[in-house]
Amino acid sequence: MSTQNILKGAMVLALASVTSKIIGMLYKIPITNIIGDQGNAIYASAYNMYVLLITFSAIGMPSAISKLVSERYSVGAYREAYRVYKIALCYATMLSFLLASILWFGAETIADTMKNPDLMMPLRALAPTSVIVTIMAVSRGYFQGMGRMGPTAISQVIEQIFNAIASVLLAYYFISEGVVEAATGSTLGTGIGAVAGLLILVVIALRSKVKTTNKEENLDELAEKFIGESSGSVLKGILITVIPIVISTSIFAIITNIDTLMLNTYLPNLVDEIVYNEQYYLLPVTDSDTMDTLDIVNSLAGQYLGKYLTLINVPVALILTIAMAATPSISGSMAKNDLDDVREKSKMIIKLGFLFAAPSAVGLTLFAYPIMNLLYRQIPDGGELLIWGSISILFIATAQLTTGILQGMGKQSIPTKHAFIACIIKVLCNFVFLQYAQINIYSVVHSTTICYLIYAILNTRYIKNEIELELNWHLLAIKPIIAAMGMGVISFSVYCILNWIIPFSGLWLIISVSLAVVLYAIIGILIGAITKNDIENIPGGHKILKLLK
Repeated sequence: MSTQNILKGAMVLALASVTSKIIGMLYKIPITNIIGDQGNAIYASAYNMYVLLITFSAIGMPSAISKLVSERYSVGAYREAYRVYKIALCYATMLSFLLASILWFGAETIADTMKNPDLMMPLRALAPTSVIVTIMAVSRGYFQGMGRMGPTAISQVIEQIFNAIASVLLAYYFISEGVVEAATGSTLGTGIGAVAGLLILVVIALRSKVKTTNKEENLDELAEKFIGESSGSVLKGILITVIPIVISTSIFAIITNIDTLMLNTYLPNLVDEIVYNEQYYLLPVTDSDTMDTLDIVNSLAGQYLGKYLTLINVPVALILTIAMAATPSISGSMAKNDLDDVREKSKMIIKLGFLFAAPSAVGLTLFAYPIMNLLYRQIPDGGELLIWGSISILFIATAQLTTGILQGMGKQSIPTKHAFIACIIKVLCNFVFLQYAQINIYSVVHSTTICYLIYAILNTRYIKNEIELELNWHLLAIKPIIAAMGMGVISFSVYCILNWIIPFSGLWLIISVSLAVVLYAIIGILIGAITKNDIENIPGGHKILKLLK
């Protein structure tokens, strides 16, 4: 897969991912207004536990399957690529039924362990969804391995649209029964969206004529090692590839649940201390002086799980799609032993990721309060978390991009080891920070930043040593950050001036953010953060260059 094709595929997935995340962010606005931060805490806690379980059957599958399919497809072994899909689908589906049973029958035990009995109903509502999502994940991986990003992109958007509509309607319908019931209704929307996304993939597969037979003229001599593989050998290859990815992904899913458990364990005492000393200014909760401890804790957890992570995950999801697009491409180059191509693609992937990460981090930091006021007008708390936590986007981006490169290189165990080390440090940081009332909810935000910084450093150092990759960080990261800072200063100043003249925060925010996009492109080109080569590599880039001339 060429650099042009990587970028095209990455941009298709990125557009779909951002669209999906924006839809996800938008539908959570009415849901938050319906169930509040307390309901958000219930919904998000149950959802994170569900994510942990499907990590073992679904989340690592697209990257793993796309890698194996790409290795075979790139050398013309189309039938072997299709066999990988069939075997993976059979294995993952059986595993997903087992995990769904655990989620359903173990819901009460999980809720008790998480010290929140309200989680039982939402957990059971999510159990059937895990099977559907797993089948969809394997199918997406197959399409991506063939270099076809469109099916994944379309199904993502359709899935999120149905999820949004169903979640809001069901939350509204069940709110009269209580917050727990409304949160459960929202989780049912996740399943409805998954069904819609899977149906779209089925329709695309039936309408497409995908190559599944080997043609002599297409076979590469490197394809011989894939011809005549036994089912056991293929399954072994799948497990060898997917297990490190699953472990790496599950580590962070586990950590998210550990965050929730530690917050539920330590925050009540910290809040009691703050209330006793009447230091309400330490709590980013409106009218906290009129609330009891449990409501304050749920509000803080809801801000972190339901608002902060939702907004942070919009740019993070976009960057993750670049890493996903990189994995099969680099895998194909490794299959041909073309290390020069691997180095070239690695540099391009890291730079492309930073071009998105830098303005996202700066923008969310500067516009944190206006964004919260626009999106969550009735309950605008949470801006402080964004201000302190947005810098983590830079480190998350580096960690995800380098993980994608390592997985493409066949070094799946390396990012797993690095993730384990980073997450141990995060838990230790959580424990230390949660001893101080002044830090309270910000503990998990700061520990996340430290965690991904360490993860990114470990990954980057390994890649540099393994393939002798020379990275020009001034060009790859510093210049995009400088361009983003210039963009931020000008656009935020415009916002403040306009809002001072005529207080109309929402309109000025939209105008300022639109201006920021243009400013970033202009400043980036002027200081060399965005080069002519970068623009040429973008699909349609030649037309852009003609317009600039």
